[in-house]
Amino acid sequence: MLSGIGGFSSVTKNFQLNEKHSINSQNIYKNEISQPDTVEHKFNEVLGYKVGVDGYFTSKFNEAAGIPKDYKIHSDTLKSLVNVNDKAIAFNKMFSKIDIVKTARNAYKILSQVVGEDVLNSKESFNKEDLAKFPQGYEYEKSSLKVTKVNKNIYDYASARSAFDDKSGKTNMETLFFNSSYHALTTTPQYKPSTNIFDNNNGGKESENMSVFINPHGERYTNPDGSITKGGLIAAVINSNLDVREGETTVWGKMQGYDKSISGKEYRQKLDAFIDSRNIYGIKGSELDGLSKDYREYVLTFQKMQESLLPGSTALSGNSNMTSDGKESKSLFEIMQEDMKEAQKRLEKLIEQEKRTQKMLGKNRKYDKELEQNTRKNLEELRAMMKFNAKSVDIKA
Repeated sequence: MLSGIGGFSSVTKNFQLNEKHSINSQNIYKNEISQPDTVEHKFNEVLGYKVGVDGYFTSKFNEAAGIPKDYKIHSDTLKSLVNVNDKAIAFNKMFSKIDIVKTARNAYKILSQVVGEDVLNSKESFNKEDLAKFPQGYEYEKSSLKVTKVNKNIYDYASARSAFDDKSGKTNMETLFFNSSYHALTTTPQYKPSTNIFDNNNGGKESENMSVFINPHGERYTNPDGSITKGGLIAAVINSNLDVREGETTVWGKMQGYDKSISGKEYRQKLDAFIDSRNIYGIKGSELDGLSKDYREYVLTFQKMQESLLPGSTALSGNSNMTSDGKESKSLFEIMQEDMKEAQKRLEKLIEQEKRTQKMLGKNRKYDKELEQNTRKNLEELRAMMKFNAKSVDIKA
């Protein structure tokens, strides 16, 4: 998908470990595992679930998610996930509400299928050498998250990914964890196993306006010796694969395939049929109220955007509103324009990366044909996000 982590390439930064904080976190982490949840513990509540004084969710959260108790997940990870979604604007907000339990469950489901429970149960934590031996990529069904193929090394993944073409939009491929060597912008890629698993294509930071990059807070899962706790592996999967996110999808989330009940392609076809059947800018009153929640959301968004283009609007006249701190606020249309320009730049980077991959792998087939296959879905989603019904738009100068 267009906003997929694996498709965005930019300068990556190494995650810097605060060792003192890590030591304190690890000591608390060990105590939290060894002691059961009792009334003697003091608990706070984050995102609707109890956490200890150290910020890790209690075993009740693990039980709800179907995750073994020794996978301690820190609330900062899921707070970041919720934050980037809730702060995203219009077309980039994939969920009206993220279900953190289902998201954690999905991440564990992927992890246990790719790595295997025997390996995961063999240690309390995993060092870089261990992580390098993990399978580096996989193919899966988006609705069920059933893993159908596993790529043992990053070169196998790169080769399979370059040939991957799912016109149905029902399957996908992803690296197990974020892999900076695979996503790096370089003319001579040198692939390596993923070990800096908490990084992303935004320097390990949260993204602004786009609900893509989170800060998984790797310091919460990194031991003094640099090894990663089991909970950190789940956080790293959440960090790398957008499809493990689950919740109440917005119309934009459905369009991009985040709804487990319908593929993005199927939903866009239904939405296109709805758009082509009426003038969405003329839907008002009881007719608007009678629409499903997602269709109503779509109609209202584009009606507001149309209003912002009318004479006298701040978007057209340049007279922007002022925020409480004295800064000019951007209109929905201005933000959308900037957002789509950025999306186009990222898509162009993806195309360049595919070119380099083809050159390195030495495939004996036409690049233009493969490029069309690899980017068809991305371009389709880009057009869908910006689609206007030409018959219904009537903006007077």
